Amino acid sequence: MENAIRTHQNSRNQNQTDGRILIIPCPLQGHAAPLMKLSHQITKLGTNVTFLTTDLLHAQLSESERWDQGLRVISIPDGLEFQSSCKDQKLLHASLQRVMPYYMENLLKEANQSSKMDDRICGLIVDSPMAWMMEIPKKMGLKVAVFWCSTPGCLALGFKIPELLESKFIDSDGKHIYSNANAVLSICI
Repeated sequence: MENAIRTHQNSRNQNQTDGRILIIPCPLQGHAAPLMKLSHQITKLGTNVTFLTTDLLHAQLSESERWDQGLRVISIPDGLEFQSSCKDQKLLHASLQRVMPYYMENLLKEANQSSKMDDRICGLIVDSPMAWMMEIPKKMGLKVAVFWCSTPGCLALGFKIPELLESKFIDSDGKHIYSNANAVLSICI
């Protein structure tokens, strides 16, 4: 892998650009940092990155981050008052689903009409809680990848939720109904 990365970096013409990757984290604690690390790694490979976040998270990042060349951080409003955006996750997600499609579509159209090739967005990496917005870039012909920032065990458990519901270990509200640990192990393994 190291050789492949080194080869890509060395063979790349410094004036050549492949466009820009748009990275969109969920604006909740623990989601921005892994995607910011990924952004820095992508810029080290020579691809420009735009990191799109909410105004509140942008203010927090601006205080603590150093930016690599090729990394641009932009923000949009989350549609909530300052106090609300920090506390209620359901309210935050509902507001983002209401305001973000408009801003996202405009951002993508504007960027891809730019005369500078390195300002154009060629693909997106979207944090898994924000995967609901993938249809917008897909309709525009852009490639989208979903980033999972939690542990593989959480992902595996998430894939097993239908079986946990079917076996009546949990109900549709996620409440525990059945207490046989062996049954859970057989479902999860």
